[in-house]
Amino acid sequence: MRCLPRFATLPILEYLQTNEKIINRIARDLCFIGSENKMKGVLQRLVKKGLIELVPGTTRYSAAYQRVLPV
Repeated sequence: MRCLPRFATLPILEYLQTNEKIINRIARDLCFIGSENKMKGVLQRLVKKGLIELVPGTTRYSAAYQRVLPV
């Protein structure tokens, strides 16, 4: 399993501290990643680690992610 680069993880999690959700385009801008597919991989690894989740009601074409709330 590949490690998440810190440069991509931190800006996303910091953004989600003050915003309800994040989409691929915004995440790419924050992390200076040009490829939609690379960013999708980063976001999916954050989901797998349990740090973020897909916003309910979004599809793979309109995917948005939110921070996982502690129980």
